[in-house]
Amino acid sequence: MDIDKYLGVFMGLLIGDALGAPFESGFLERLVWRFIGKKAGKQRYTDDTEMSIVLAKHFIKYNRFEPNILAQEFAKEVKWSRGYGRGAVYILKKIEKGMSYQKAATLKYKNGSFGNGAAMRVAIVTIALFNKGIEEIFKAVKNISETTHMNQEAIEGAKIIAYMVYMAMKIDINKIDKLPSLNLNDSILNNLLSIVSLKNYKEKIEFIKESINGETLTKSEIIKFLGNGIAAINSVPFALYSALKYKDSDIKDMLNYIYKVGGDTDTIGAMAGAIWGAINGLSSIQKATYSKIEGVDLIMDLSEKLFLAQKN
Repeated sequence: MDIDKYLGVFMGLLIGDALGAPFESGFLERLVWRFIGKKAGKQRYTDDTEMSIVLAKHFIKYNRFEPNILAQEFAKEVKWSRGYGRGAVYILKKIEKGMSYQKAATLKYKNGSFGNGAAMRVAIVTIALFNKGIEEIFKAVKNISETTHMNQEAIEGAKIIAYMVYMAMKIDINKIDKLPSLNLNDSILNNLLSIVSLKNYKEKIEFIKESINGETLTKSEIIKFLGNGIAAINSVPFALYSALKYKDSDIKDMLNYIYKVGGDTDTIGAMAGAIWGAINGLSSIQKATYSKIEGVDLIMDLSEKLFLAQKN
């Protein structure tokens, strides 16, 4: 596997997150981010990237994922200025005070959080365990998701993003022009449908399959059929659609499309950015796209270490 794809996944996540934060729905969110959204002249990233960094550092240290330790590490990094949701802060603060993540994750929500907080970070699980195969990735995704999200829709959404990144990393970008886009999209979506168990996700993926090769969906169509909110079921499908629709385009075109639709723009951008980066690699992203985003050197370093860990 080429290191360019490892860099593409993590940098795609960072770019989609940081550039999407100023467009997130809600007047108050946008107003707050206007004041805190830059650091030393660079666009700040949000909790999406922050939790992904924690995941990467954890794996590099232990060469595996330890959910109990990881939950504590997530809790220690919580900063309101990174845009953590109130539910996530509540859960992580309980964990920081000594409560088990198993109890904390269902304290506020009886069936666990249905949000996209697990899905936004699992691209890192895929690149960390890529050589272990998809079954090992799925086991880790479930365990890591449950540190904050016990809800089955949240876990399924995380599984979908992890699988999409896994499949995307296997695409040979040098041969992609020789493959009919229709056949490639159908192949990807058929494979994805084979691992999805929840009916509501299957229905949305079937809709993507029917529409992906037609005219680009409008904002109203996205909101009606796929969703653009904070729930995993209402954000993962939009990220998936965007990444496939714009896989042959500049990442900025994809992100501008996501941002114009609105909603949970940073997280949807992060998920779609990771998939796009897995297909195209960092070499397909112009430096100007990320030159004014914080954390680039750190993300590059962590990506390289994850790549080396897989080689060894």
